[in-house]
Amino acid sequence: MPIAPYDPKNDPVQIYRRHGSGPIYRAVGLITDPAVILEDVATGQQHTVVIRSLIAKDYVRLIDEPGETS
Repeated sequence: MPIAPYDPKNDPVQIYRRHGSGPIYRAVGLITDPAVILEDVATGQQHTVVIRSLIAKDYVRLIDEPGETS
């Protein structure tokens, strides 16, 4: 599942990995949709990714929502 809008009420755990390997990121906020703030779990470094951009398609969600498959 690619990056979707950040919604802490409906989806408190949004964990992603880029290209299926490398650092693990967690969504920590939203900047006026369509950008999500991702934080590298290991380093705490934050960066933004525009939802539905080409780079956003590189991120894979590690925990699927109920009823979904990757």
